Amino acid sequence: MNRPLATNASKPRWPTWLVFLLTSLLVSSQNTLALVGLPVLAERNPISPTQLGFLLGVFPFAHALASILIGPLSDLICRRRLMLAGQLILASSLSLHVFAIDPSTLLGLRCLAGLGSGILVSLPVPYLTSQYDSASQGKVLNRAASGHSLGQSLGIPLGILCLGSIDFLQLNSLCGLLAWFLFLLQLKYLPPSRPNDGPDRTRLSRQEYATVARSTFRNTNFNLIVLVSFLGFAATAMFYATTTLWLIHHFVWSPFEIAPLYLVGGLTQFAVMILFAPKGCVERPIFNVATSLLMNGLILLLWSFFMENAWTAMATFGLALGSIAFRIAPTQFLVASVGHPRAKGFRMGLNQSAQSLGRALGIFSGSALFFVIEPRLLILASATLLIGSASLLFIKNSFWMNHSDSPRIAPRLLETKNGIGTRSAELKMSRKQPTRGATNAECKL
Repeated sequence: MNRPLATNASKPRWPTWLVFLLTSLLVSSQNTLALVGLPVLAERNPISPTQLGFLLGVFPFAHALASILIGPLSDLICRRRLMLAGQLILASSLSLHVFAIDPSTLLGLRCLAGLGSGILVSLPVPYLTSQYDSASQGKVLNRAASGHSLGQSLGIPLGILCLGSIDFLQLNSLCGLLAWFLFLLQLKYLPPSRPNDGPDRTRLSRQEYATVARSTFRNTNFNLIVLVSFLGFAATAMFYATTTLWLIHHFVWSPFEIAPLYLVGGLTQFAVMILFAPKGCVERPIFNVATSLLMNGLILLLWSFFMENAWTAMATFGLALGSIAFRIAPTQFLVASVGHPRAKGFRMGLNQSAQSLGRALGIFSGSALFFVIEPRLLILASATLLIGSASLLFIKNSFWMNHSDSPRIAPRLLETKNGIGTRSAELKMSRKQPTRGATNAECKL
């Protein structure tokens, strides 16, 4: 007898999304803390600007590599075990940071930490969308993703303040202890998951899954989402890196003075995700993402005019982070829904990889070109990328609205020409496929 995938699917169960929130918080702290911690470490140790660029960029690059590999794997085997494996890699690599005695060793540990983080951030969306129905997904996705904002608003400033008494390597080893504690929480509270689940509880063969996965590359709507994700993350990462270096070298701010900047920006982003972003996450995802990109670009233009004043730069930085929050969960919802339900892990991995590559490119460009190109030009380049990405989505959204007879545009735009991803195609495939008994076996340790 088939067991339901999740009981009370319409009611978000707090231990599940809270674990993902804390996981997102830890990964976010690693992304942002390095922007301040590594430059400070480079000033105290013989680390060249090129080595600093690689140290800043290797984490998101490894993050992208892990995401693109773990996505399809999570569709075929148990996501719970993959989550635990990623947490083990992250906890081990962070704990060993204190033993990094040279840039090469640190580069290897940052790479391992990026691999673990890439696994962890690729799984929550397919995991949660399998646990909750569509009516609850907007709220629960924003709750889980808000850990990213908490990582910036609370974890990062507290970590930066600690840099006055301990260095970046010791601080990461303390984060490793938190990662081990989080592993125990995941072991206790992550619910069972099944690989390759669909509405009809059948399991695709490898050949069928390969066909479904290949159709993803022919889906122009998904390709557009991935492109916009790449450009958006590249632009915002360049802005983060340039802003941090600008505050350190132009205003000669210490980590203690930079901490309030991330506190204000992160709290603004967290408030937006909890109070405002869930509205329209499912009903108007494309419009929300495009509007967020446009607001983000305009705020960066504003920042470029007021960057000489520390207080106005701080205020516009907080607004920039708040505008980003409007597009995080809608993008995740689109990626999860843009094709066949049995390949959403594959799609999430591709999108996460594009975001991480964009972040790596942005961080490396911002840190490596800061002393070569006028910082104002780097900010203007970031704003141009964001406004251009928003224009692409607004044009495409207008086309979807004019060619749809449904007020809920999201389910209509997810269809492809060959029918992969539509409900009718899912029903046709379910009639042709025999039920495989392996589907009902729950994954547990």
